[in-house]
Amino acid sequence: MSTTQAGASTQEAQQLDRLYRNALAEGGQLVVYGGGDSPGGLDDMGKAFEDRFPGVSIHIVTDLSKFHDARIDNQIARNRLVVDVAHLQTLHDFTYWKRRGDLLRYVPEIGWRHVPPGLKDQQGYYTGIGVLSLGNVVNADVAPHGFTPTTALDFLDTRLKGKMVLAYPSDDDAILFIFKQFVDRHGWEFMDRFMAQEPTFIRGTEQAGADVAAGRYAASPGAWWPLTPSSDGSGTRFMPFTQEPFMTWPQTAAIFRKAPHPETAKLYLNWLLSEEVQGSSLTPQWPIRSDVQPASGQPSVYKLNTDPTAFGRFMADRDAVERLKAQFILYTGEPKGENPTEVHGTNP
Repeated sequence: MSTTQAGASTQEAQQLDRLYRNALAEGGQLVVYGGGDSPGGLDDMGKAFEDRFPGVSIHIVTDLSKFHDARIDNQIARNRLVVDVAHLQTLHDFTYWKRRGDLLRYVPEIGWRHVPPGLKDQQGYYTGIGVLSLGNVVNADVAPHGFTPTTALDFLDTRLKGKMVLAYPSDDDAILFIFKQFVDRHGWEFMDRFMAQEPTFIRGTEQAGADVAAGRYAASPGAWWPLTPSSDGSGTRFMPFTQEPFMTWPQTAAIFRKAPHPETAKLYLNWLLSEEVQGSSLTPQWPIRSDVQPASGQPSVYKLNTDPTAFGRFMADRDAVERLKAQFILYTGEPKGENPTEVHGTNP
């Protein structure tokens, strides 16, 4: 670590200590709604926060972003807001809540200036906290020898017939955007040929990744997997395309204007953007900060063939999103199965 980096880390630690004292004085309670599709998927994040700041208690609820936003809207409409911070995939929600005056204008002291302009609100109402991607999960122990997806067309390899699993495009807007890119590049004929591969559709990108890792399937163009390979020697890898762009998005966070615990929320947001979190496995793919390298040792996302701002533009046109979903349902059928997170109700 250079002298400059060491000095920055010391400064960040001092800033966190001051915010920590403010949080304790407030009562040290926090409620966070985080986007994800597996039960308790963000529990490790919550535990790390409590371990880092003793005396602070966090209730973090992992659920599909499209259910969290409805939950938050319901709480706001009934003047019963219990959530302090949300970090979600549904990027259009943040511009909506900002327009309605539901978000706290707050520029984090830590890391915010290193978040690229297109991945945060310039006025400070919300900010990306990490760059994420779905798709291209391959189990080398099961897949055809040497199989490496470089473009979407590689998933049409007949050796993969009956050996792919993925989340429904109509159930997850990120998967929908992945397949929109496939169709934009290769035409709707791509879907005809892909469906002839007899893929299995399920609810939940994390379960799809787990199914590949367990060897039940060889690969997935629509699953979740971290950048860092498993320590158990598994042959499962996340392999972003190299010959055509792959999709990424900024998982985005904001504090609500009427948050019950605003000081603890500020501590949490600064901690998420701190070098100690951005450069650790708590950021399972790419850090949002341009000055921090991924813990996996992989290249910075800003040097790869992807545009993290494109998904936000796609999400902003809700009419187009809904019409596209309807087209994909013609191919895959309606999503089947229970909510994979097992979370229900307006105030879980």
